[in-house]
Amino acid sequence: MSPEAETPGRPTGRLRPAKHQAIMTGGREVFARDGYARASIDAIATAAETSTRTIYKHFADKRALFATVIVDSATQLAEAEIALIERHLSTVTDAAEVEPALRAFATDWLDDTGDWLAGMAHSAAHRALIGQVQAEAVHLGAEVVDRWWQA
Repeated sequence: MSPEAETPGRPTGRLRPAKHQAIMTGGREVFARDGYARASIDAIATAAETSTRTIYKHFADKRALFATVIVDSATQLAEAEIALIERHLSTVTDAAEVEPALRAFATDWLDDTGDWLAGMAHSAAHRALIGQVQAEAVHLGAEVVDRWWQA
């Protein structure tokens, strides 16, 4: 997702890709750790090594930032899942290859504790964000939840 195609109603301004990614990473970390209600823009700015002014220049408010963070996180995880599917299942050509390919896929997709995509960057934080989306759905609004679901 490009920095310019974020949340409707957010302030305009060009955000360098590296700064955008730092804000997404910092936001994911803070929202996952503190929850939506307790997370602050100050804490996110600190985690992203940027200023609150920079965040507010590009995001109207905490809700807009959260919406962008959850869509970004879901998009990255979806891309990782697609790559995993392609790696294990795209070469299957006959029925005898299905079970071994599915076992290899499942082994990569789940870890020993049953956590999905545990070996992929930020999967634990993303699972925490899912909980935040579910807990805050009423306050976030249907548009935010729909955007996350689509991602």
